[in-house]
Amino acid sequence: MKLIEDFIADSAKSQTLLPDLLEEARSVANVIGEFEFAFFCERELNGYDEVDDLPAYRSVDKKVQSWYNGPIAPNARRCMTEVLQSDEIRDPIKVVCDISKEQKDYERCFEWPKDPFRNVYKNKEIIKLISFQRIEFFVRQKINDWKNQMLKDGKLTLDGSVPKTEINNININAPVNNSNIIDKMTNSSASVNNGADSSK
Repeated sequence: MKLIEDFIADSAKSQTLLPDLLEEARSVANVIGEFEFAFFCERELNGYDEVDDLPAYRSVDKKVQSWYNGPIAPNARRCMTEVLQSDEIRDPIKVVCDISKEQKDYERCFEWPKDPFRNVYKNKEIIKLISFQRIEFFVRQKINDWKNQMLKDGKLTLDGSVPKTEINNININAPVNNSNIIDKMTNSSASVNNGADSSK
């Protein structure tokens, strides 16, 4: 119950660190049997393998720059080319958050394959800060959408308890005597009571 209470409270706070919130969400999802969502949390926490389908929000644009960095020679020009490419951010969410925390665009220098001609060029990949912030936003939104759906479906309650249902509270081997089997049903005009007046 404490775990669920903390998750519901923390998910409403923008200052809750996203990796921590994902850990809470994964634990709660496992407790209430929402294993598909628990798996989503697991992937975000640990990163996506190359064989995994990547959520659309983790596909971002990057600029690839290349310019001449070789010896000065007659007529040599240090001109720069810039190409826009797509990139897949498969890193654990903590890496994404750490990059966002820097509050600047992500830049990474890289080398061409060993080639004497290409070695005189300097190369850099640039991904806008907003791309990492966008990943954080969508993951946080997905957690909150899931929480709200669980509250709506009655799988979680605002007091942090897991609601009792007709499925997990009925002992199929025990007799049913004057008990309300569907005492928690919502949005329904039906009420089933053994021995009760059906007109009520």
